[in-house]
Amino acid sequence: EKFWDELVKFSRRDTNQLRANANKYGRPLFDCASRQKAQELRTTYYRYQAVNIMPPKTIEIRIFRGTLDIATLLASIELTDFLVRLAKNTSTKRLQAMTWGQLTHRIRNGKYKYLPNYLTEKELMPCVLS
Repeated sequence: EKFWDELVKFSRRDTNQLRANANKYGRPLFDCASRQKAQELRTTYYRYQAVNIMPPKTIEIRIFRGTLDIATLLASIELTDFLVRLAKNTSTKRLQAMTWGQLTHRIRNGKYKYLPNYLTEKELMPCVLS
C-alpha cells in the first residue's frame, strides 16, 4: 500500500479494473503483529484485493493486468519475486522508511533481467546512462 500509485502504474490496470479485481486494503497494518495482520485481512476483506490471502496458506497477487507480452509477464514475476524477498529479509520498520527510489535502486543492482527495463519504460525508474 505504501507504493500503491507506483504499483498501479506498473500493473496496467485502470481504476475500475482495480476496484473490481484488485482493490487496495486502504488501511495501514504495519503497527500490528504478523498473525494479527493476517487474521484481520482474512476476516475483514474479501478475495478481490491486490494481494489476496484467502484461502489460508495461499497468496494470490491480483494487481497485475493480464498480458501476452512475455517481457511484461516476466517483469511482473520478477517484481513479485523481488517484493517477496524484500519482505522476508527486511524489518517492517525499514520497509516503512524506504523510499521508492531506494527500492528501485535495489532492483537496478539486483539479478533481474526484465524488471529494470520495464520500470524505466513505465517511467518508474530513471534511465541509466552508460
